[in-house]
Amino acid sequence: MLHRCCAETESRDILKPIVKKKRKEPLELTLFKFAEMHYRAGGILLQKVTKDPDSTFPATVLVSFGFELYLKCLIAIEGKKPPRIHDLRDLFFQLSKESQVEIRRAYKERAKTDPFFKRMKQFYEEKGFPVDHSFDSVLKSCASAFVHFRYLWEYEGGGKWHASALLECVRQRITKLRPEGAPARHLP
Repeated sequence: MLHRCCAETESRDILKPIVKKKRKEPLELTLFKFAEMHYRAGGILLQKVTKDPDSTFPATVLVSFGFELYLKCLIAIEGKKPPRIHDLRDLFFQLSKESQVEIRRAYKERAKTDPFFKRMKQFYEEKGFPVDHSFDSVLKSCASAFVHFRYLWEYEGGGKWHASALLECVRQRITKLRPEGAPARHLP
């Protein structure tokens, strides 16, 4: 039996096939905008963590999905069709060698100088969770963050997220290449 609100809607409207509309802007710009939305929304939630620790996991879902979209944006900028996958590691290896090298270099530099990066390392060590912050270790440990944090109750040992510095390096690479037609408000 249909719920009353569904019964009031004509069934032919519900069953209409989904029609994809022609994109009005380049795919990379759309991906960048959506990445920004998720990243910023996650950041807003993370600011509330001290008052509401339960917001940590939803925030991580948003930020990790933003990271996925940034990688897909960069893949599109490089002229390839982004694959329909969530694995951050697999997406990273879809990037051109030039982008991979540039992101690795930026990450290594950030690891040396970023005060937040140092605080995170100290935080994990104080909690008894030493974390290998090498590029490959971070990428591997966070590769499935979007899936793991959405279904955290199904994974023993929970999830780990310490890829914010890596996300920033990918975002930096995008802004360096600047998607065509991106309004200034969407690029720092």
